[in-house]
Amino acid sequence: MNIRIEQIKVRRNGPLRDDFEFNCADLNLIHGANETGKSYLVECLIKSLFKTTGKKARPWTLRRWNLNAQVSVSGLNETSVVFKPSSKEKLDTLWHAPGQELPENLAHLLVVKQGATWLSPAGDDEDGVGMDVLRNFLSGEKLLEGLEKRIPKNLQSASLNAGQIEGRQAGEIKERAALEKQLVSLNALLDACNIKSSSAGRVELESEKEKLLRQIEILDAAKRHRAFRLDRAIGEQEFAIGDLTSEEESGKLRERISQFRIKKQKLETETTSEKRKRLQHVIDDHQYLKQAVTSYKSLTAARKQGEQSDWSKWLPVGLALMAAAIATGIAGWTIVAILLGAIALVLVGGHIWFLRRHDDHDPQADAEFERLAAEYKRRFNNPLTDLAGLEATREKYSQLAATANATLQQQEQANRDLDSEHDKISLAVSRVSGGAADEPNWDQSIEDIQNARREIKQNAQRLARELQQLGVPKDQYLSDDPKSEYDAAEIDRLQTRLKSIEQESNRVEDELQDIQRQIIVACGIDFVPGWEDLLDALRKTRDDVAEKLRAVTAEIISKIVVYQVVTEQRDRQNDHIRAELQSELLEDILKNTSIHYQHFHLAENEQLEVEDTDGDRYPVSQLSTGAREQIFLSLRIGFATRALRHQPGFLILDDAFQHSDYKHRKVLIEQCMSLIDRGWQIFYFSMDDHIRHLLQAKGKRLGDRFSEKVLERYR
Repeated sequence: MNIRIEQIKVRRNGPLRDDFEFNCADLNLIHGANETGKSYLVECLIKSLFKTTGKKARPWTLRRWNLNAQVSVSGLNETSVVFKPSSKEKLDTLWHAPGQELPENLAHLLVVKQGATWLSPAGDDEDGVGMDVLRNFLSGEKLLEGLEKRIPKNLQSASLNAGQIEGRQAGEIKERAALEKQLVSLNALLDACNIKSSSAGRVELESEKEKLLRQIEILDAAKRHRAFRLDRAIGEQEFAIGDLTSEEESGKLRERISQFRIKKQKLETETTSEKRKRLQHVIDDHQYLKQAVTSYKSLTAARKQGEQSDWSKWLPVGLALMAAAIATGIAGWTIVAILLGAIALVLVGGHIWFLRRHDDHDPQADAEFERLAAEYKRRFNNPLTDLAGLEATREKYSQLAATANATLQQQEQANRDLDSEHDKISLAVSRVSGGAADEPNWDQSIEDIQNARREIKQNAQRLARELQQLGVPKDQYLSDDPKSEYDAAEIDRLQTRLKSIEQESNRVEDELQDIQRQIIVACGIDFVPGWEDLLDALRKTRDDVAEKLRAVTAEIISKIVVYQVVTEQRDRQNDHIRAELQSELLEDILKNTSIHYQHFHLAENEQLEVEDTDGDRYPVSQLSTGAREQIFLSLRIGFATRALRHQPGFLILDDAFQHSDYKHRKVLIEQCMSLIDRGWQIFYFSMDDHIRHLLQAKGKRLGDRFSEKVLERYR
């Protein structure tokens, strides 16, 4: 029976946002961003399944979490075994065939933690593998050394001759001889009992009765398990309905979307580009008018200042004083004449200077007036008459500009409000639909939720009807899967046959009392139990002795053989490792996993090398990270397959392919798929969307043999 992880349950803690419950398939994908709990789940699996402390355990780098997890594993016993972090027995101590001891640190072959794909402890060796790993998994030296220490001295000198064990009668050899003698005696007594009881057909009847009881028990368990599964499925449906948005909430969200679109259409109508340009023109014209009034006043003030300094009114006075100066000069008043003449010259000269300044106008000021008038004409299609007209126009546009500014601000605020409402609606739709929702997909997202709600509700009702028909009380539900389908008609048939068998058994019971004494003596019973107990005691005694004899014999033979192998292999260790590296198993896996490399080699310096298709060899330590990941995966699969004697197992890969390029990732995933085809189980924990998409594509082909879980981050 293949070892298989059936279910994983982890109580939320650390970065894990929700309780984690996962029913495992052949290919299992657990995806999430950083800090969503992937590494926490991997550590839960490691602590639950494998030894992490102790003499033979290679230490793991684990955080000190208070882990609460359980992992159900089938294939070890008839029923699933549940492992927890606190369990004393671990998978690597229970998972082996009788007489087979697994190599040390097998757990590190089956688990890649946080992308650490190397095989040597903490990647200490230069090539990431190291001779200790090669010896452990290829030469078996460490395993044989451990076994040699447990081989007693008398078995080290014992031998096998024609199928017979020859050696000194002591210890296990002596014990085996005593068990062999006891078994011969018990078989003789059991044969006598079978001869006597078979005449009445009791053995056959009891055997059939036990078979019927087992079948009925299995079918009853299947019925109870079916009820359990239906009840859980109903609960899951109800929980799923609870997670979905109600019809009332969906209706409110639809109404909100409708109002948003009405507002959006209205705003688009009101805020066309042409309308906004017209409003901006009004604002620009108002700014121009304010500047124009200021410029007009400045030019006009300059002209008035020139007029106030007019000297023309003093010309008559100057001429009169000049005439008086001439008259007084003729009269002989020379000083007075000179004084009056000087004043007359000043007045006449001032008049002449004013005339020159007045005639020489500033051409720049005149040009400014012309430009002002031209711009006014261009903007308002009216001539610029005077300052009053200019100010009147400014006052008119002041009101228009205020209205235009207010309108533009209202439109901008409406746009901001509309953008905010858009984001809120997108967030609401995304929250209820579980994914990103763009505006064109709003209606479809809400419709999908309602369709899902109706479908889940109908499915829950169908399951409830089926559960009611089974008629199993809730306290009798069975969670463990008996690996059988419930069949009501088959149960009725088996119960009818069982009743007939019981009647026949009662008839022959009295005929078998005479052999009780012999069984009591042989089994050492000091009282007289029922016949069934006597026969069971005899069989049990015989089976116990036979099992002890088989165990002792197998142990003796295995120890003799192991000791011989240890002796023979001492001087050929490296040659054996080289031969194993070039075995068909490892080379086939390497070719399927790697694109370029075909063969393994062990160099003289005990460093691992690979050979490409051109025959060139390269040390693994000098390869790129992505190429080394392929080599490590090849060795990991080969060593695990070899160690488990080709019994399928499982791989737990925590971002194991993250360093490989897109081309090599496809090759690695194809190798994983080939493992699944051979019965292996793959668990891949990833935060890489490309790897997730590749695995999802493979999972679609597997159908219900593929299982996926997305981890959410704390918001």
